[in-house]
Amino acid sequence: MRVLSIDLDYISTDYARFLDNNQFSVYLKERWDGLFQNSPLIPADFIVDSANFIFLFDVFTKSLPHCKNVVFGQEHDSILYELEKTTDKIELINIDQHHDIVYTWDQIKRCQNHNVIGEGSWVWYLQMNQMIDSYLWIKTQTSEDYNIDNQSPEDPPSRYLPDLEFNFQSVLRNQIDKFESYEFDLIYISMSPQYVAPQHWFYGDILITSYKNYYQTMPKFILEKYMWDFSKHNQVESLDLSRYTTLNKNEVV
Repeated sequence: MRVLSIDLDYISTDYARFLDNNQFSVYLKERWDGLFQNSPLIPADFIVDSANFIFLFDVFTKSLPHCKNVVFGQEHDSILYELEKTTDKIELINIDQHHDIVYTWDQIKRCQNHNVIGEGSWVWYLQMNQMIDSYLWIKTQTSEDYNIDNQSPEDPPSRYLPDLEFNFQSVLRNQIDKFESYEFDLIYISMSPQYVAPQHWFYGDILITSYKNYYQTMPKFILEKYMWDFSKHNQVESLDLSRYTTLNKNEVV
């Protein structure tokens, strides 16, 4: 199964590392209100990498005519709802600020012992279940590579993360002239509102509109995190989909 995955946070190159280390919250409003209220930053300080958006938009629009199976999700781990449907090995191309394999030994333990999967560990879940054959990660110049658990109190070599069991390659966009093929079995877009400043969420709308205009229907949306049941705790806010006035509620998962 050939999969193209695009995380909208690929456009957040200039502020991504700041977001990775400040004011995280599962509440979107608390996350962004906290950043703007507890720091001298204002929305205008968060600048989009326009070249990165042009690149992901170019890949998306070239791939769109070959694949109607396009799914948008609020979080990146929700892609697993689609990937678990196949028994074929996955060939993954992921355009993303983050590699999403796994970042700490603690994440590995939580995945393997408790099936706790998040937006930063869904690729490890694929490996854990022997679902992935290859992974091409198109990163940015500020991306953190897969190698060391930076949260471990221990010194290397014990801090090094384990070797991967699939073919993994990471490249910058300027190292790719073009894809060998733009034909995919699944295209998944992660809106990632935790990692994209609110004033930039409309870039996701551009992708949605492109799909809608091409296929004359709204794409499928997944608002739930993978295997996380927040219904009893009301812990997570969802993106406001009301602006998509033609959206059929049955298309939202």
